[in-house]
Amino acid sequence: MADTIQVSIPALSGDCESMRAACAQAARAADALHQAAGGLEGNWEGRAQQSFRAGLQADLAVLAENLESLDALRKAAHQAMEEYKSCEADVRRLIASLST
Repeated sequence: MADTIQVSIPALSGDCESMRAACAQAARAADALHQAAGGLEGNWEGRAQQSFRAGLQADLAVLAENLESLDALRKAAHQAMEEYKSCEADVRRLIASLST
């Protein structure tokens, strides 16, 4: 038995839009977190402040990497959707050419 994949372009398009909105929302939340956390630095002095800053910077770097990964996934899903659309259009043209 052959392996098959069935794709619903409207569903994939909706998924791509949901991913776009989620990525945008996550980026806004990360910016807000960065601003809010930066304001906390003034609560400590000396080594405590340095430790807080180092931990914060490490956590924000991981968050930025995760956001980049999510955006790469979103872009790949969008590209796949466009390729599926193109393939479906090619099949329609081939079928039309057979019937003329």
